[in-house]
Amino acid sequence: IYDAQVLRYIALSGTQRSKVTEIVRQSDAEMARVFHKHDIDPSAKPDFDKLVAASSDLRALEKRERMAMQQILNKEQMKIYDQLMEYTAAGVRKAAN
Repeated sequence: IYDAQVLRYIALSGTQRSKVTEIVRQSDAEMARVFHKHDIDPSAKPDFDKLVAASSDLRALEKRERMAMQQILNKEQMKIYDQLMEYTAAGVRKAAN
């Protein structure tokens, strides 16, 4: 539910794919650290209170990832990226309720 599947839904050139893969890998590792820090089980139903507690860490991670993506993706790809992020966030919010 936390995975936006950027690599699956955005058409990327070979160079973009390798750079985006690295960003996603780093973000996934950082998200795992944040989840561990806040005792969030990514395979369980999202816990609203724990997500609120982790929100500043998660927003900082989201900001870093988006800034890195802006260096690689074109305008149209960024629109798709932003839609994927919103769709993922909406899914987490819905599952937490």
